[in-house]
Amino acid sequence: MDTVSDQLSSVAGLTVQCAGIILVAVLSFFMTKSIRRDSLNYWTQAWGCLAVALTLLLIGFRIPPLARIVQPFYFLGEYAFGYLFWAGCRNRANGAKLGRSSLYLGAAAIPLAFGLAYGSNDFNKKFIVQAAIMSGLFTVALFTLGRVRANTSTRLGMRIMSVALLLLAIDFFHYVPVFVYALFWQPSLPVRYLQYTSIYDLILEILLGFGAVMVVMDDVNRELEDANRELTTARDRLEVLARMDPLTEALNRHAFYSLTSESAKSPGQSLAGCAR
Repeated sequence: MDTVSDQLSSVAGLTVQCAGIILVAVLSFFMTKSIRRDSLNYWTQAWGCLAVALTLLLIGFRIPPLARIVQPFYFLGEYAFGYLFWAGCRNRANGAKLGRSSLYLGAAAIPLAFGLAYGSNDFNKKFIVQAAIMSGLFTVALFTLGRVRANTSTRLGMRIMSVALLLLAIDFFHYVPVFVYALFWQPSLPVRYLQYTSIYDLILEILLGFGAVMVVMDDVNRELEDANRELTTARDRLEVLARMDPLTEALNRHAFYSLTSESAKSPGQSLAGCAR
C-alpha cells in the first residue's frame, strides 16, 4: 500500500479491526481473573500483542512520518500473536509451557521484523512476506490443536477454533499471490478490496476468540461436573457411615430416625419399628 489512496482505503477497516481485537483482548483478560488456565493466559497475551500491533499499524497509516518507526513493532506484535496462540494450543494439547529455548526462538523474530521493516520502502513487498509467515503460524497452530482433538472428545469450541485457524491460514496465504500480482502487474489494488480485507480478518479472528472462550468454558463445565460427582459420591459414603454400625453393619439409631422422618413427610406411607 505504497500510495496515499491505498492507505486511506485501509484506515477505516483497520480502525474497526483494531477496536474489535481490543475488545477481544479485554474480554480474555477479565476471564483470566476468574479462570486459571495456562492456555488462556497464552491466548490472552496473544490477543494483547495483536491489539498493540494493529494500533501501531494504524498510527503508521495516520501519521506517515512515524510509519518506519512503528512498522518493526507491528511485525513483532503479529509474530508474537501467532507464536503465543500456538503456545496456548500446545499447552492445551500436552501441558507444555514456554521455556528458555522457546523464548530464544521468539527472540529470533526481532532481526526478521526489523530487517523486513527497513528492507524496502514498499509496504506491499513487506506484507507479502508477513502474510506468508502468519499463514505458516496459523497452520502450525492448527496441526497442534489437532492433537487435542485426537486425544479428547471433540467439542463445539474446539471445532470452531480449528475452522477459524484453517480459514485464517487460507486468508493470509491468499494475500501472497494478490499482492504479488499488484506488485508486478497492477499499480494498486481495488479500493473495495482494501476496505474490506481488515473486516474479513476481524471476523475470522473474532471467530477464533469465540472458539477459545468456548473451549475454556467447556473445561470449566467439565471440572464442575467432575467435582459434583465427587461430592455426590462423598455424601453418599458419609450417609452410609452415619446410618450403619461399622462392626455389625446393622442400621443404627440415626438410620431409624431418618426413616421415620422420611415417613412423616409422606402421609400416605406408614412405617412400623422400634428403637432400643
